[in-house]
Amino acid sequence: MTLPLLTFALLRDGHGERSIGRVYAANTLGAILGVAFAAQIGMPLLGVQGLAIAGAGLDVALGVALLISANANWRYTALAAILFGAIALGSSLDPYKLASGVFRRGDLFTKEDATLLFCRDGKTTSVSLLKIGDDLSLRTNGKSDGAINMNETGPRVSDEMTMVLTAVIPLAHRPTASAVAIIGIGTGLTTHTMVAAETVQHVETIEIEPFMAEAARRFAPRNANSFADPKSQLVFDDAKTHFSTANRQYDIIISEPSNPWVSGVASLFTREFYRHAKRYLKPDGALTQWFQMYEITPELVASVLGALGEEFEDYAIYAANDGDLLIVAGSAGTFATPLFDVFQSPGLATELRRAHVRTIGDIELRRIGGKKIMAPFFATYGVPANSDFHPYLDRHAARHRFMQSSARKLTKFGQEGVPVITILEGVRPARRAISLAGTII
Repeated sequence: MTLPLLTFALLRDGHGERSIGRVYAANTLGAILGVAFAAQIGMPLLGVQGLAIAGAGLDVALGVALLISANANWRYTALAAILFGAIALGSSLDPYKLASGVFRRGDLFTKEDATLLFCRDGKTTSVSLLKIGDDLSLRTNGKSDGAINMNETGPRVSDEMTMVLTAVIPLAHRPTASAVAIIGIGTGLTTHTMVAAETVQHVETIEIEPFMAEAARRFAPRNANSFADPKSQLVFDDAKTHFSTANRQYDIIISEPSNPWVSGVASLFTREFYRHAKRYLKPDGALTQWFQMYEITPELVASVLGALGEEFEDYAIYAANDGDLLIVAGSAGTFATPLFDVFQSPGLATELRRAHVRTIGDIELRRIGGKKIMAPFFATYGVPANSDFHPYLDRHAARHRFMQSSARKLTKFGQEGVPVITILEGVRPARRAISLAGTII
């Protein structure tokens, strides 16, 4: 209502049609300055509630100024101030409700259910950390982005297995890797595991939200290497921007963002992003992409694999568990040799055994298939490769999150009693021992 009212007032006072342009110019300038202040200063300093109150206070103050300029009765001014003060002082946002993510699972935590250890509103997201029993759950805007059971003797959370394998599987393909970039810190466990490899000399963890790293420190000592080891460097920046400005070459790049239905995240699953990341890989380097199998459909997975396959000569797909895929992409040379036995590295072996992965056979068992067989399979879905210009994933991901769709059947590909992938790929199955050990929740 503000713009037409201001325009009407100016026209009524004889300022002419030029006033319309002035009003819209002032509105545009105010919008730019407001967004800049809110993102860079207001949100980190005041938080969601403080920023909302500050914005409302500014709006009320402008209204009061107009009343005064119009010689309105002073009672209106006093009434506006009293109402604003009552609402500002009498209202509060429950941090437990904000951290619960009711929109997703219907769960509503209280002080009796969980302990809130951290809660800050950052420039890009609101970050919270909940302790639920022995588990610590890192949450962004109420959505869990990783959990760890802090009781060493308790059952492992499935997220722990995924985060450890996200670091280890590319190392099994590139055992001499020395330079690594990881997109997204999460709980810090992937970085912690990667730093444990003796050959790795430098790990850059690129995180866009500083409060994520601050919350992740609460997972110590489970992720201590991420912050204490001199090989680990934390960079607060957008991943694409950092790659372009730093202009370094890496043996391994790991993309471990949030779920693609989260606003802005789907751009890290596009053809253009993979093309951009490939420029910063060394010859025979490997890109590892985490991808969910819950709240998604096989068609959306096919769209992402189509984009990845257009930019990389070969890839191999692994199932960390029935809810998470890990795709390692690179040149043909990246996959020319069998998996290196990462258990020869004492640091990696320790982390793997904590996640109940005890032999290299346990990792080989998780391999679903390579590009030779899987690319024609995904092509049968008839969906376009995900792209910045044709964002198939971005347009459909939120709907399938709401519908609780699932692509978990892809993790069971070839497990129907007949070794379909082995036969079609023409390779001998792995003969190394498997343990099938552990308890995962």
